[in-house]
Amino acid sequence: MSNSLENSIFGQALKAGLQASENKAKNLSSINEVIEKLKLEISQATDNKISIQYKSPAKRNHFATFGVLASALSSLEINDKPTDEKPKDKAIYAVNSEGYEELLSIVEIGSEGYPCTIFLDGNKLIALDRMSFESNLSELISSATIGDKFQRLLNALNN
Repeated sequence: MSNSLENSIFGQALKAGLQASENKAKNLSSINEVIEKLKLEISQATDNKISIQYKSPAKRNHFATFGVLASALSSLEINDKPTDEKPKDKAIYAVNSEGYEELLSIVEIGSEGYPCTIFLDGNKLIALDRMSFESNLSELISSATIGDKFQRLLNALNN
């Protein structure tokens, strides 16, 4: 950028936006690297009996809200406004080798990747960086609630 633009209000805003975009890409990459590490270590620790999947959360009971949505859609105005560019929230599932799965947590991803939030026993565990995300996932995996889910998946293989 030229010096005159860097000193302008919108030039500075553009520079900040470009930096935020770069930070977002780095943060999303960091989150994905931690999830890949989690996948590898859980698979190894269970002799490949349990794998971790990181994907869009399962849709639940949409028919219950269909009537409300139908009435809302009838009054909805269609336009070409841009949509929010916030990364999509994901879910962490544990899946045994027979395909049975247990939801471990939803991962709410911030507009710049971090902060990202996971949930444990009704509590929010908020991570501001890679180290705190790893720590939060460790707390999640070591909890009795999640231990029960892993146990159910392992027991299902023995039946």
